[in-house]
Amino acid sequence: MTDSTTVDRIIAKIDNDFNPSNSDWIPRVGAWVYDALMQLDCVQTETKRKQLTVINNIARSDCNLGKKIKVFDANGCPIDKVDSNTPKCCGENPEASHSSKGVCLITPQTVEKAINPNKQLGENIAITINGPYPERYNVIALDSINKCKHGYVVIDDKTLELNFDTDFIYVEYESVVEVHCDVYGCNAPAIPNNGKLIEAITYYCIYKMLTRGYKHPVMNLAASQYGTNPYYIWLQSKEEAKRSVINDGIDENIDDLWRSAFYINTFNPRGKS
Repeated sequence: MTDSTTVDRIIAKIDNDFNPSNSDWIPRVGAWVYDALMQLDCVQTETKRKQLTVINNIARSDCNLGKKIKVFDANGCPIDKVDSNTPKCCGENPEASHSSKGVCLITPQTVEKAINPNKQLGENIAITINGPYPERYNVIALDSINKCKHGYVVIDDKTLELNFDTDFIYVEYESVVEVHCDVYGCNAPAIPNNGKLIEAITYYCIYKMLTRGYKHPVMNLAASQYGTNPYYIWLQSKEEAKRSVINDGIDENIDDLWRSAFYINTFNPRGKS
């Protein structure tokens, strides 16, 4: 993860560079910083893994999981996303039943008899599909049921529904990296520690302050000069700031590759003796 700084630094920079006459803008800087990071595509994320309790095939999270998630069962095996019309899995108990988005095909009330006695017992089952007489049956191979694919359906950003019974699952998701903000007394989005990015975010915050009616002796949204109109400065600096953050990441990768190449060429651990 790239070296980061906090919203405290943006607040201090605004106060030092522009000397606002009031402080009602301070509680809003956190939201403005996050908006700017989103526009610049510079929001830092990290992969988190959490255990979710499953009740009646429903798993709920206390935070948004987002769109990019990976789901694992209690044994750590991956679970794939399935269509909402996929039948429920009966698990190892062929007499189990479910009642949400699909039901098990086998229940004590529907299993009437085994057919095809020339084959091994239990290889196929017959389910009645009409009244007692004349009897008609739907034949289902047990192998196809026993190999039922476990899956999940996304209900919303916090809720998943499973097509099998379990006590809990694991979910991996991307979460915004947060650091403690002393001014707010809580966590706020981490800001990549890049000078051009910090400068651009500062002017974005000044622009948002002026759109709320704040009057500044120098900065003015109606000014035609780029040096005194924070909106023009934001438009001019944001692409350069974004490229600078990307270059920081590239430089880190190149540095790792350089160190690796230096080690291999110097010590040659796999070279011929």
